This record gives sequence, structure tokens and C-alpha cells, in this order.
Amino acid sequence: MIRYLFIILAFATLKAGAQKDSAFAVADSLTQIGAYSEAIKTYKQIKDSPKALQKIAQSYEALGKSEDALQYYKRTLKVKPDSYVARYKYGTLLRKSGHYQQADSLFMALNHKHPNNASVLYQLGYAKEQLNDSLATTFYSMAYELDNNQMNALYRMSKLLLEKSKFLNAKKFIDKGLEANPQSTRFILLNALSYFVNKSYHDATEQYYLLLELGKDTEQIREQLAISLAQNFKYEDAIPQFIILLDRYDDKNPKWH
Repeated sequence: MIRYLFIILAFATLKAGAQKDSAFAVADSLTQIGAYSEAIKTYKQIKDSPKALQKIAQSYEALGKSEDALQYYKRTLKVKPDSYVARYKYGTLLRKSGHYQQADSLFMALNHKHPNNASVLYQLGYAKEQLNDSLATTFYSMAYELDNNQMNALYRMSKLLLEKSKFLNAKKFIDKGLEANPQSTRFILLNALSYFVNKSYHDATEQYYLLLELGKDTEQIREQLAISLAQNFKYEDAIPQFIILLDRYDDKNPKWH
């Protein structure tokens, strides 16, 4: 009798496992085609599964429903607190959603467990930057030292140093970014700003023209290009830039007139 009962329970377990696998397969295929709302409904049918909870969180995140996603990441971590993936995704979404203090605490804990993870260091640096913590540049630097492919960390570190008027240090890192990708418009812009604030108007002009050639055209670029040209006494070149500013952005701006 006990033997038969064991066999019945084994078949029931196998059947339940097969049904769960089938539900995951359907839901996963729905996420692959962007049908996140339908996928969520299917994932919610899978009971007692931290994997399903995390998939629901990721689907809500893909839909832009950040608060719902955060709630499901929290539920995932209650069931599976040591899940690195869930913790990292939760922390990243906290940071993206403006919950910088919570993101900072979470990534500090992750960094304690994974001190050599450059991505965690970058996220930690970003959270600290938003909290106006001076350690942000330190964490960005650590991330870049661990992984020279961490261009986001290099960029944000360069930008922070430039904002703090640490021009020599900033220029060193900006040059590293341009060495990695000479056509990176974000590093070219930082390079142009570095020259501009130091009144190296000839060099700044070259960088602003390069940005325009690469399709990067903003009010800031046009204005600082016009000023740089004027400061170099290239009035005939500066005037068309001021005209573009007046026509495109603000025809009543007294400074441009």
C-alpha cells in the first residue's frame, strides 16, 4: 500500500513539474515577443517560485511599471535573499527610479560580497553621485581599473572631475575614452568643454565642429562654438552660428543679439 502511495505521489510530482516547465516555456516565449502583460498572467499561475516572481518583476520593468517591478523584486528576495541576479536588478531599478539611498545601501552590501565586480562598483558610484557623495569618483575609478571596458564609469568620472574643475585629471580620463573610441560624441563633448572653460578656444572650436560633423547638434554646442569663434576673432564664422541660435532656439535672446 505504501509502495503504491509513493508511486502515485511521484507521478503527481512529475506532472506538477511538467506543468510548471510548460508554463515557464509559454511565459518565456511571450516575453521574447514583447507580450509582457500576457507573460505576467502566465507567470502568476506558477506558485511558490522565486524564478517566476523575478520574471514578473522583469516583465513589469520592461513595461515601465517600475513600482510594480520593485515590489516583485522585493518578493523575490524574501523567498531567495541570496539571489545575486535579483539583488543586482533590484538595485539597478532602485537607482533608475530615483531611490538612491536604498540603491546605495544595496550595492554597498553587494560590493562587500563581490568586491571585484566592476558593474556593482559602477552602480555604487552612480548612486553616490546622485547623493552628492564625494566617493562617487573613487568607485567609478575602481570600476574602470577592474574593467577597462567600463566606458560608462570612465565617462561619469571624467564628467565629475570636469565639474569639480579638476581639469588635468579629467583630461587624462577623457583622452582614455577618446583613445577607446575616437568618435564617441559624449567624450568629444567633454573634451570640447574642457578646452572651452580653459579658454583654449581654437581647440574647442575643432571639437565642436567635429561634434556637428558626427550629427551632434544642440543649443549648447552651437552657442559655445559661436563664442569660441568670436573669441578667436573669426567673426565671419561666428555670425552664422549666432543666426542659427536666434532662428532655431530664441530670437529674443539679448546675449546672442
